[in-house]
Amino acid sequence: MFRSYGIYYFTFFINVLGAFLALLMPNFSTSLSVFSPVVIHFYINHLYAFFMPVLIVLLGVYERPKMKYFIYSQIGFLIYFVFVMFVNVYLTAHGTPSDFFFINSDFVAGKLGKWAKDLFLLTVSFKIGEYQYDIHLLYDILYYFVYILLAFGMWFIYELLFRMTDELVLLGVAKKQFKIKHQAYVEGVKKGNGIMENNGIDLKVSHLYKKYHGAENYAVEDFSMNLKGGKIYGFLGKNGAGKSTIIKSIVGIHGFEKGTIEVCGHDVSEEAMEAKKDIGFVPDNYALYENLTGRQYISYIADLFEVKKDVRKAREEDLVKRLEMTQRYDKPMKTYSHGMKQKITIIAALIHEPKVWILDEPMTGLDPNSIFQIKECMREHAKKGYIVFFSSHIIDVVKTLCDDVIIIKHGKLVDEIDLDLNPERRDTLEKDFLLLTSDNEEEAKALLLEESKGQIL
Repeated sequence: MFRSYGIYYFTFFINVLGAFLALLMPNFSTSLSVFSPVVIHFYINHLYAFFMPVLIVLLGVYERPKMKYFIYSQIGFLIYFVFVMFVNVYLTAHGTPSDFFFINSDFVAGKLGKWAKDLFLLTVSFKIGEYQYDIHLLYDILYYFVYILLAFGMWFIYELLFRMTDELVLLGVAKKQFKIKHQAYVEGVKKGNGIMENNGIDLKVSHLYKKYHGAENYAVEDFSMNLKGGKIYGFLGKNGAGKSTIIKSIVGIHGFEKGTIEVCGHDVSEEAMEAKKDIGFVPDNYALYENLTGRQYISYIADLFEVKKDVRKAREEDLVKRLEMTQRYDKPMKTYSHGMKQKITIIAALIHEPKVWILDEPMTGLDPNSIFQIKECMREHAKKGYIVFFSSHIIDVVKTLCDDVIIIKHGKLVDEIDLDLNPERRDTLEKDFLLLTSDNEEEAKALLLEESKGQIL
């Protein structure tokens, strides 16, 4: 397919400018009826010339015009205009009256008024040999700037048309997605789970091995898990068990020696960019540009993920309001408290609505209200059919919030519990965790005995 954008967009503007001008200043007898075949044919021809480029773009022959292409076309148009102006003058001087592109015509001047006609009469004349050359310099400059203004007006109209098209496309996609999700939800309810099916959304970790430089033992050894959409997964383990290592391997911060990780069908080693587009990550420590305001930072993140401005605005407003960040949103992030920074990190993770939302100790150091808000966000994200996967030391949160729990010890999977299928395990989760992760079974039993006597772990 021919894709010479420079030539196309130059001719794009040359042709539609003429059509646009003709529509604004039609050239036919005023005695004719507006419904006469001549007038109707005139408007049909020029409307066709005006809208055809839009159709060409919509059909995918050329990509949607960008402002830089418009600027390039105007530079090309200036060169073209000067060239045609001198061609007209040269041919006219040599006995062949010419008026390419109506540059030497007083038609436009007549439409603009007497002042424009007066400019047309002002001529710069000079001789080269036996030939005299006449240039309507001031009028030509006026004529050029009229076309430039029309070009900007035309660009505005085209941009509006494309925006309308985008909205219609997005509306169609949204309706289609709604139908799919609604059907999935109905089917899920029929099956008794009340949650949408995963629709191809999954996170697969297979036989993962990770060893840090200089270490003798693996930090993660033969770890596997398969997470499905529509669920909240809790990730439990003692400090140093390998939770953060596994999470950082999934999101691409750490490499690994063996195994595979797939995010919604994308291998994180071979298709890193595609995989990361489907991930929203809330780390256990912040990497914020703290001189920026919250709004500036979120805008930066949204740009990275190419989130459309109208989509990001609605999503951003909802999250900022939900997480009670309205009053501080336009303040520098260096003035934020720990909880505020955590909330900004969460907004940044959700601004592109990731299919897989991963959080590493998201509730550490937060007040109860903030914990509640984050939990609600996690529930709503899972209800959309997405994956929520978070590590935590707060077992009470895990057992009340999660559908599944994954427990590791020394980088190895020791248990995976489906709490929906085994609701009785919610009540025993703390005991099970302690017994499964303890290096000293007798010590674990002693601690449990102390708890039964009313002492808090």
